[in-house]
Amino acid sequence: MRALASPGFAPRSDLVYYRTLIFSAGPMFFSSVKNVDPAGLLEMQARGPVRLVDVRTDAEWAAGMIGGATHLPLHLLPVKGEEYGDGVPTVFYCRSGARSAQACAFLAAKGLSNVYNLEGGIIAWARAGHSLSAPG
Repeated sequence: MRALASPGFAPRSDLVYYRTLIFSAGPMFFSSVKNVDPAGLLEMQARGPVRLVDVRTDAEWAAGMIGGATHLPLHLLPVKGEEYGDGVPTVFYCRSGARSAQACAFLAAKGLSNVYNLEGGIIAWARAGHSLSAPG
């Protein structure tokens, strides 16, 4: 790696640094994110198939999930993100909607247009009176 680095440049590998880069981009970075609230998610599901993806950590996932969701921790999205380019509407969620917005922005930047962020995350889902399921 040293041979590729410019003088005075030290590549960073820690997640906090990259999260800081993402959030420092502000509204410009997230302008491509399409949000849906819990009622909107239910409407989408009533119209046809919708893929629901939980991007929280393994420990958060184990504590409870929205029924029918699959689990893909956010850090694995760059490796598996291409799987979501099949045209099926895909709604990403996390605890509050911040990490799932990052997932949507990342995929939108890769050219995927049928991705949505569950605004408010699983917290909004539960506050709206919807149940959670145990993974498994």
